[in-house]
Amino acid sequence: MKKYTITVFLILCSLQVNAATINFSTRAITHGVDSSDYRRSWHNQSSSITTRGLDSFTDIRSGRDTFSHLGISFFTAGSGGWDFQAGLDAHYGAAFYINGNLITSRSDDLWWARSWDSGDILNINGHVLSAGNHMLDIYWAEKCCDGPSSVRFRANDEVWQSLSADTLDQRAAVPEPWTIVLIAVGLLLLAYQNNRVKYDKVSSMIAK
Repeated sequence: MKKYTITVFLILCSLQVNAATINFSTRAITHGVDSSDYRRSWHNQSSSITTRGLDSFTDIRSGRDTFSHLGISFFTAGSGGWDFQAGLDAHYGAAFYINGNLITSRSDDLWWARSWDSGDILNINGHVLSAGNHMLDIYWAEKCCDGPSSVRFRANDEVWQSLSADTLDQRAAVPEPWTIVLIAVGLLLLAYQNNRVKYDKVSSMIAK
């Protein structure tokens, strides 16, 4: 019995995921903005960094003459195509990285005017993410106006969802078929072992 209990416990432990986190950091622009490498340009600023953890990223203002970095860590239960859209107020442009790799960037003056139909949306379409943990980073810099910024996503052409820790975790909670099979096998092993123990006890009592 103990052996099978441990087996099921290990299976369940292997299914545990890391909760999504959203961290938003800002700093004053002190050394200009290098649109050829927004991540390096962010690190080249000499100003202090202010970071706060967020539950969601909708209508967030970064400030004037400010460099911003949005870092998103999340888990996916299985591989699939993901779409991301960032509606930003970014006079100096913006860049989107996934797992440390630059995916897309724009160096023109971006202002989405709070409309997902805007031509100034930073788009990533059909980027394939494998099962496991992932890191998304968005860097952008704004000059004067401090307009609100938002991010949304969808997986496998499902409905668009506003970026939040809850929506990312809900997406990660969808189990793959093999996950369901593993759990079912573990439960069947426990049920079989329990019945076997009961049968052995009854047989022992009859023999006496």
